[in-house]
Amino acid sequence: MSGDRLASYHVLVDKRKACGVCNGLTNPSACANGSYDSDHIGPWTLWQGKLDAELMIVGQDWGDRDYFVKNRGRDLADNPTNNTLHGLLASIGIDIEKPTLLDSGGGAIFLTNAVLCLKNGGMQGPADSTWFANCGSRFLRPTIEISARKLLLR
Repeated sequence: MSGDRLASYHVLVDKRKACGVCNGLTNPSACANGSYDSDHIGPWTLWQGKLDAELMIVGQDWGDRDYFVKNRGRDLADNPTNNTLHGLLASIGIDIEKPTLLDSGGGAIFLTNAVLCLKNGGMQGPADSTWFANCGSRFLRPTIEISARKLLLR
């Protein structure tokens, strides 16, 4: 992976950590004084965050603030969404490990979310369309462009 791409990614992560645009969301950097935030674009990327992967999966949102704090910014291995994803990927021959407390953004694929900050009201809480617009232009599109740079240069 090129140093330029990695540098661009870290600049984008820093921008995400400073963002506070959306009403009703909490930036992971603002939870528990930032102690559970990571140097990745979002919490899901800690599990599978291979920036130059050939497969990127974009979920709706990572979940809520209580889940994030309770699990110290990590996903549980038995999270229903992750179990489903694990099974779907296995069915097409992509084998990934289940999330662990030691994950640090490696893996075989790249996971991210359309909304990077944390909502309130439970994992299945409603999502506001402005969150997608704000996060999409500020973070999702640049993440895709950084990740896809390898594919575009082939």
